[in-house]
Amino acid sequence: KLKFVTETQHNIAVDKLNELYRIEQAIIIKESNDNLSNNLPELSLTNKPSNVNQVNYSLLGLSDDSDEEESNMSNE
Repeated sequence: KLKFVTETQHNIAVDKLNELYRIEQAIIIKESNDNLSNNLPELSLTNKPSNVNQVNYSLLGLSDDSDEEESNMSNE
């Protein structure tokens, strides 16, 4: 059997689908923003001072003690 819907029922259904679509898009945008903000510390250069120090120490011909301590800790 075919079921006919009135124009009003059709419009209500379309409105509900549009509302669901807007909600879904808002969730997707929020999740992607959360992911971006969670990844910011990893991208930040200030979180990797040991790399900068390593370069400076190697230019000066000195050893960077902090890196040795880290490798000793990882060996234990």
